[in-house]
Amino acid sequence: GDSVKLRYGDKKEDSPWLWRYMEKYTCDMARLFHGFRIDNCHNTPLHVGEELLRAARHVRPNLYVVAELFTGSEEKDCEIINRMGISSCVRELSQSHSPRHLGELIYHYGESKPCGSFVQSTLSADLAGGPHQSVKLVPSRPHAMLMDQTHDNPCPFDQHPLPNVLALSGLMCAAKCSIGSNRDMTSWYPITSTSLTRRDSTVVRVRAERRL
Repeated sequence: GDSVKLRYGDKKEDSPWLWRYMEKYTCDMARLFHGFRIDNCHNTPLHVGEELLRAARHVRPNLYVVAELFTGSEEKDCEIINRMGISSCVRELSQSHSPRHLGELIYHYGESKPCGSFVQSTLSADLAGGPHQSVKLVPSRPHAMLMDQTHDNPCPFDQHPLPNVLALSGLMCAAKCSIGSNRDMTSWYPITSTSLTRRDSTVVRVRAERRL
């Protein structure tokens, strides 16, 4: 794979230097940026993520944390989100395998509101009643950041014809949740590195495709 595993141990005393180094690095990044993207978050030890994000939020309390979180279980996703304080999970529309699946993704992560809906939500209507209006709190799904494609996806034109790509971006923009794209990045960096392999004890990147 393309991830390096560090031995944090079960507590700071198990690897004091590593914990100090990573806390300093995390706090430095929090001073520079308003948000983090946690790659491979589902393989990050929970106690490590909790502690490092806690340190980052001492520097920037309103830090926005986006996570690549693919556990295969919404219950497990919720546990990680709640413990680490994740703002949004990355969800890729380019991975939808049919129009029905695409619609389900947009509806599911769009707070179950019709795409492009102007219908006033019940919560907004209740809050408009005044400061003493009671509001019923109900469970909600994990918040998502829908992306037409991410940095490690193939070029969209390798997966779909041009009209499909434009429609995908349009539907994403109408969804009732956070959205994002790296489309501009792929315009000036047209190389996709797609896999890693081991040869002669050296990890080398072996496949690169020139994007259109």
